[in-house]
Formats: sequence, C-alpha cells, structure tokens
Amino acid sequence: MTARITQFYARDPAVPKGEKTVLCYGVENAKTVRIEPPVDKVWPAISRCFDIVPVTATTYTLTAEGEDKQPVTKSVTVQIGSALPKIIEVVVNSLSVHAGEQVRVCCKVKNAKSVNIEPGTPDHGCVVDKPKKTTTYTVTASNAEGATDTERVTVSVK
Repeated sequence: MTARITQFYARDPAVPKGEKTVLCYGVENAKTVRIEPPVDKVWPAISRCFDIVPVTATTYTLTAEGEDKQPVTKSVTVQIGSALPKIIEVVVNSLSVHAGEQVRVCCKVKNAKSVNIEPGTPDHGCVVDKPKKTTTYTVTASNAEGATDTERVTVSVK
C-alpha cells in the first residue's frame, strides 16, 4: 500500500525570533516517516504534534513510505518575524494618592519600537499626572510589525 499524508502544518506560519510554535503531522498506511531538517523523533501516527523553535525561516519536509516503498512528501515553511514586544516592569510612585497629588508611571520594555503610557504628560520616558479620581494607566509597547504588549495599573484617589 502507498502511504498517505493526511496533515502536515505549523500552528503558526510565522513566529517571532526565539519563540516556539507547534509542528503537526498525520499519516495513513505508512511504515516509515521522517522530517527534514530533523527536529524531533518521528514515527507513523494518525496525528502527532511537537514544539519547534526555528532560528531562521525554515521549510520542513515530511516524507512517508508505505509497504510499496513509494515516498510521498509534503512541505511547510515557517517564517521568522520580529521578536514580540514585552513589558518587563511598570513602576508607579504610589498606588494611592490624594486628589491632585502627582503620580509618576514608568516602565521597562524589551523588543519595542515605541512605548505609550496614557493618560498623563510625557516626562523622560515616563508620564506624570495629577489625578482627581481613581485612574487606570495603560502602558502599551509596540514592535516594528505592530505587535503589542499591554499592562494596566490603577491608582486609587482618596
């Protein structure tokens, strides 16, 4: 019998550099299977998935052979994009203030092209504000491809 590849795909067709995705395959009537480049131990299975962490754009090729020794192949390519932005830390000088007291919100980020903190007035990478009521500050870090990471912190006004 000739083997048949029923599925072969990457969960994410593009992943940020250093991030993982999942590669899945399924075969019928196969005696042997292999994936090039090798990424994990593989065997004939109806459905199997495993983690991969490609470092460059990579085309994976699944080859299956049945009893008739006729190879069948299918390929999938995973592209590499920019690393995802990550907010590492949000620092607020106080989580509880009296109406009109100054609040300073700052953050540390990585892999970000831009950072926005709202509401407030920008001040050397932070924002300063004098809230009159309880206020939630939103920190958004973005990379060059538009991916974002967001954190919020609420300052209570007494």
